[in-house]
Amino acid sequence: MCVCVSRTQVICQKVVARELVEPRTTLPVLEYADAAGAALLRTFCLVAALRNLDLVLLEARDAFTALPTHLVSVVRHTRTHTRTHTRTHTA
Repeated sequence: MCVCVSRTQVICQKVVARELVEPRTTLPVLEYADAAGAALLRTFCLVAALRNLDLVLLEARDAFTALPTHLVSVVRHTRTHTRTHTRTHTA
């Protein structure tokens, strides 16, 4: 089964990422993107959350605790993997 994303869907995801994702909204938009199957937006939010994790937690701690368990696991796993990968390549 092929899951194809139309050009319009890609454009919409890019616009949402550019216009709506900020530290306070990153996690709620991540949750929406996950539920909607918007992979591009989901990835953008995940990267934004990890790059700005301190600020995201400061601005939206309640949003982090409200995330579905599987998304919390993804954030934790990706953060751990990113730290390990960075250490390996900077040593």
